[in-house]
Amino acid sequence: MYSDDNERQYVRQVARLALNRKTRIHLLANEANIPCGFTALSISHLLDQSCLVVDYLFTSKEHRGISFDDLGMKISE
Repeated sequence: MYSDDNERQYVRQVARLALNRKTRIHLLANEANIPCGFTALSISHLLDQSCLVVDYLFTSKEHRGISFDDLGMKISE
C-alpha cells in the first residue's frame, strides 16, 4: 500500500488531523468499490474568502500509474 515508511507516517499524521477535525478524509474507490486512495480536504480563508484546501492526495501504490481512458490521465496525475 505504501512505497516507504515516510509515506506511511505521513498518512498517519493526516489521519490524526482528521481525528482532531482539522481536515476531512474522502475515500477514492473504483467501480468495484475497491479503495484506490483518499483526499484530505479542509476549509481555510484567503483574502477574507473561504476556500477549499487539498491537504493531501494519496494513491495506493498498486494503483499508481494506471491510465483511465475516460479521464485521459493516470490516477496519480
